[in-house]
Amino acid sequence: MNDIASLWAYISIWLFPAAWLVLGLVGLFRGHRGAGACLVLAGAAALLVRVLFAPDSWFTRDWATDSPMNVTFSYQPLGFLVANVLPAVSNLSLLLACVLLLRRRD
Repeated sequence: MNDIASLWAYISIWLFPAAWLVLGLVGLFRGHRGAGACLVLAGAAALLVRVLFAPDSWFTRDWATDSPMNVTFSYQPLGFLVANVLPAVSNLSLLLACVLLLRRRD
């Protein structure tokens, strides 16, 4: 069971942002421009976090940690900003996409 859970965790950190990106691109071409743009932004921001903080990434190569949760501003200011801003952009974009889709439905 642990192997299945670990496999799902690895797949889902790449699958969901890629799905948001694809759905956003489809939405852009199907008339949902606002929600589509938000989904593309959310997917791109989430994938960028995954790439930048992947193990043995060029971004975290000479850091003591590759975890975004262990980056402090005094230690690595750019890493701290990336680790905090990109997930916030992704989450807010997802929320805005949901609001835009619900609003368009009315």
